[in-house]
Amino acid sequence: LSKVEQQEQRKNVVNKVEAIVQNYCHNECSLYSKTIQKNVEIRDITKMIVQLVKSSETPDKDVLIQQIENQADDIFCAIHCCIYEHYVIH
Repeated sequence: LSKVEQQEQRKNVVNKVEAIVQNYCHNECSLYSKTIQKNVEIRDITKMIVQLVKSSETPDKDVLIQQIENQADDIFCAIHCCIYEHYVIH
């Protein structure tokens, strides 16, 4: 793959990852979705995933997605914790 193709591929993965996180937040918390979209922690977690994508050296999309999946449990656990702390406790 050329450098341009690699950048395009990476951009596509970043967009998909952002969509997955937003979709997850919306589905898990439809009652609070508007508030959650503004939630700083959720944005931080999204940035963390995007950073993982951007910092990856692999040109292989499947490897990149695997790297994200390997951290997905931690990431979604963090999202659940944020949601629980903000909307159940308070």
